[in-house]
Amino acid sequence: MRSMWGTSQPRTAITTGSWSPWAPIGLVWPASPIFPLALTVDSSTGTGATCPSVATQRPFSCPRIQVSSVEPFLDVSLAPWLLWLLEASSSGERKGKMQRTMKCPFLKLSKSKLVKVEHFEAYFKKQQADSNCGFAEEYEDLKLVGINQPKYAAELAENRGKNRYNNVLPYDISRVKLSVQIHSADDYINANYMPGYHSKKDFIATQGPLPNTLKAFWRMVWEKNVYAIVMLTKCVEQGRTKCEEYWPSKQAKDYGDITVAMTSEIVLPEWTIRDFTVKNNQTSGSHPLRQFHFTSWPDHGVPDTTDLLINFRYLVRDYMKQSPPESPILVHCSAGVGRTGTFIAIDRLIYQIENEYTVDVYGIVYDLRMHRPLMVQTEDQYVFLNQCVLDIIRSQKDSKVDLIYQNTTAMTIYENLAPVTTFGQTNGYIA
Repeated sequence: MRSMWGTSQPRTAITTGSWSPWAPIGLVWPASPIFPLALTVDSSTGTGATCPSVATQRPFSCPRIQVSSVEPFLDVSLAPWLLWLLEASSSGERKGKMQRTMKCPFLKLSKSKLVKVEHFEAYFKKQQADSNCGFAEEYEDLKLVGINQPKYAAELAENRGKNRYNNVLPYDISRVKLSVQIHSADDYINANYMPGYHSKKDFIATQGPLPNTLKAFWRMVWEKNVYAIVMLTKCVEQGRTKCEEYWPSKQAKDYGDITVAMTSEIVLPEWTIRDFTVKNNQTSGSHPLRQFHFTSWPDHGVPDTTDLLINFRYLVRDYMKQSPPESPILVHCSAGVGRTGTFIAIDRLIYQIENEYTVDVYGIVYDLRMHRPLMVQTEDQYVFLNQCVLDIIRSQKDSKVDLIYQNTTAMTIYENLAPVTTFGQTNGYIA
């Protein structure tokens, strides 16, 4: 018999031995009055296991999944259910031995998980229990957010070589477009506008420049009126190039129509601060630019302590008080998603705590992922965000003062160091 699949070959179906309305096609559900919203499968064995169900908030024993060969006559609408169950039964391990939760593909995900500041510590402890099981479930929910949005510009043949990673492509809806020049119709760069606390374009998230995208990178800096760059990667990490060194060190350098000259450099143990003058040779206009280079963040990992990144964030924000209010902060790491997303999220969370006395880590990451794929790239980074929030709230509570990361602001620390400002002759810092 010929099926909807267009072939007479037997197909795979899943059964559990209990009757269901779909029994004739070999797709059988457990005998339960209410089918739960989460199916949990022991990823190490593929058999049923016990784990908290999102639907019931209490243990749910999943059915043993068996595979048999049948001749399907499936309705098209049932195909996603079958694919979902097959994925659940064959899902890989997470951190060794773990029970992995597969959410129903037809449920609309929550866009927000708002928690009041005074309740966050209890919420954190709950989510942290059982090896961060609660945070792991939240992060799983975020994995598919935004992924179906078009990326046509990034996928054009002429633009593929401008992408550092094939799986990190900017969504068309939020991508940064360069001005079209007379000799070229090219407006593409792998970058997206990212929403901050104050506006939808508070940030530009971009990849670490490639050798063939240096001119486009500096065009973007000039055209989008960027006064601050936050760099969260080293140029080379573990022997692999993560980012082209896109700035001059000794002499001014031309990048197309843009000339960049470094005027000072301060090297600290956890970060380096560089000042530049950026000049447009076509208009003779120029403006200052400061690069905040955080050097203590491992790829795919998190900083050793939360206070490092929190202080660094204040350093950037203190400088931005001197910049035009509409100027976006350009943030990049290597791919422009993991460390970049974490930094942007921390900035938004601090503003949220200060102004609303609420916290929505999940909702902020959801929003970021609707503008650029994979923002906050790993579960560890997601947990780290929550740890930052907890430490900020505790600090605020203990100090009985406004949310400043104690003693002195990061900018005061910076201003007490005098850079060697002779052009092209920077030698670190003088305390």
